[in-house]
Amino acid sequence: MTAPGVRRGGLQLCALRAGEQEFVLDLMRVEEVLRPGPVTPLPRAPAFVEGVIELRGKLVPVVNLRACLGLGAPETGRRRERFMVCLLGRRRVALR
Repeated sequence: MTAPGVRRGGLQLCALRAGEQEFVLDLMRVEEVLRPGPVTPLPRAPAFVEGVIELRGKLVPVVNLRACLGLGAPETGRRRERFMVCLLGRRRVALR
């Protein structure tokens, strides 16, 4: 039995854009897509970790893909910015 929206034998992908580059993730790893909210900074965290968000009582680290990949500062007027909450291994992380 397959989950709703998943084709047997097929791979469904979810695309995200960071700068001029587009990336894809296996849709089965994406839990949800959220509008950005307040991020609590973490002292001594790597530069690409913006901090954490609280999501239904659990803390989820926020990773800035632009910083992680060295893509520079974002353009102004980013109206469609979202957090993509994903499972990477056993860890939940919000990609920005």
